Amino acid sequence: MHTQIFKKIILASSLLLTLGTSSVFAQNIDITHKPIHTAITTTYQYNNKEEPYVVLAPTPKSEQKKLNHYATNYHSTTPNTPYVAVASTPPGTLHPTLIAHNHDKHHKLKNYSSLHKTYTYIEKQKNLKALKTKLNKLNSKLHTLAAKKIHPAKHVDALKNAKLLDTIAAIVNNGVITRYQLKDAVAQYKVNNPNVSMSKNKLQDTVLKQLVINKIALQLAKLNSIEGKDAEVTRALTVIAKRNKVSLTEFKQVIESHGVNFKLYKQDLRNKIIMHKLQQISIANSVRISQTQIDNFINSHNDKLQHTKYEVANILISTKTPITAKTTKAAKEKIDNIKKQITSGKISFAQAAKKYSSSINASTGGNLGARKLDAIPTVFAPTVKSMHKGEVSGPVATKSGFFLIKLLNKTQPSEKAVFKTGFEIQKITIAFKDVKPSSRHADTLLKKLMQQLSDAKNLTDLQKQYKDNKQVILEITEPQWVEEGKLPKDLAKEIKQLHQGKLSKPKLINGNWNLVKFLNKKTVDASKIMQQQTAYDILFQQNLSNAIQLWEHQLIANSYIKIIKQ
Repeated sequence: MHTQIFKKIILASSLLLTLGTSSVFAQNIDITHKPIHTAITTTYQYNNKEEPYVVLAPTPKSEQKKLNHYATNYHSTTPNTPYVAVASTPPGTLHPTLIAHNHDKHHKLKNYSSLHKTYTYIEKQKNLKALKTKLNKLNSKLHTLAAKKIHPAKHVDALKNAKLLDTIAAIVNNGVITRYQLKDAVAQYKVNNPNVSMSKNKLQDTVLKQLVINKIALQLAKLNSIEGKDAEVTRALTVIAKRNKVSLTEFKQVIESHGVNFKLYKQDLRNKIIMHKLQQISIANSVRISQTQIDNFINSHNDKLQHTKYEVANILISTKTPITAKTTKAAKEKIDNIKKQITSGKISFAQAAKKYSSSINASTGGNLGARKLDAIPTVFAPTVKSMHKGEVSGPVATKSGFFLIKLLNKTQPSEKAVFKTGFEIQKITIAFKDVKPSSRHADTLLKKLMQQLSDAKNLTDLQKQYKDNKQVILEITEPQWVEEGKLPKDLAKEIKQLHQGKLSKPKLINGNWNLVKFLNKKTVDASKIMQQQTAYDILFQQNLSNAIQLWEHQLIANSYIKIIKQ
């Protein structure tokens, strides 16, 4: 087993550094010392669900007393041995290692002595393969023993037939990523990125790194009570399906046809929603775009700010791996033949896409939907810009294969001035460090800060005063115009009743207090505002991308991680 160990976690108030698996951690413990164990974990299949069963961790004798303190209170230990065992069982059964721990007082298990001998034998083993074999046998004994003694009829067959799946791919703070999860994530990555070509090992490393980052971020989100609600997941699925011009049922079939479990796809989508919320709190408020940057961008990127939308369809013929001159030639000949069939009228572009294309959107006739030029894949964009409606272009060569492109439609909105009414406001976000938002101390801090915000002649100066504050984070945007219809109805209603320069009531969202300062009511040329907003969005995304990379690097650097190689 090769492990790569990063630094210990520092995520405020803490993530528990223990042996185990996600279903075991009902309680959080602050363990501030360095890792003192090497976990060997196996996973089993139970009722078609992945279940982590038993984790055994050899522990230095010098650390045994300290670890036993935690184990006695929160997990289970085997008597008189330098091991800690943590397990989760199928629904309805007792903790198998708890049975082992309490056998003298309660159950008098006859076979326990043989288990103890196995532990003693394992302690002397240096060969990892032999050690893992013994651990697997021991796990099996524990499960069968637990089922026979506690639930003789109900669970013994299920436990006996438990199917060994695979080992852990990574230990991340107080959680794990299994190879089963990694395998599924790789399959989903291939579906989402059909044109990406890389070796199997590099692909696994890429996906695993992202899984690790996601795991850390989700742990942090859980500590801050940030959730992805069912309604938000359903709304996101509906948008994605609509964008691909299919029903939710058809979309599910498309996902599953590519070997991806739809329930896991939904969970991944939920995780993305949670990640987005966390990033908004952790990063977005720190990204600043000045009016000078916006003006400069508009002057130098006028073509990117045009609101022309291109409805494009594509056909992908992938080059078979390994990619050689022969397989590349075969793919090129195939797509040339398809193009001849389309241009001669033997088959429509949509029919050809459904029949031949390797792209994920093949079932929709290859339709990518209507997009602005900067949202079209970069391999297409230069070609699409100069195409006429109905034109078929290509083949376009890429690393993964060849594309045919058809411009289905091109729309450009009127450039006439559009006057709309809205509000000029400043957005204010207040966050407390190591202080619960519901506490009396937080209430005192909030009242004090609200008074200061109300009295301040210049909010920027007030924000500077709180720059290095140890208790409060204060974020204030520059004045911005917001269309009335784009604001939440309750906030728009409240702003209408405010006098100039007054503050809205603070609202607690995802652990932070949010409010606005009303500056003025304005009727403006919305077409100009839209251009500025588009420029802002592009600059924001560019800066946000860099900020996210830095944030992800910090997450990794401040976490306990073991990448376990096979």
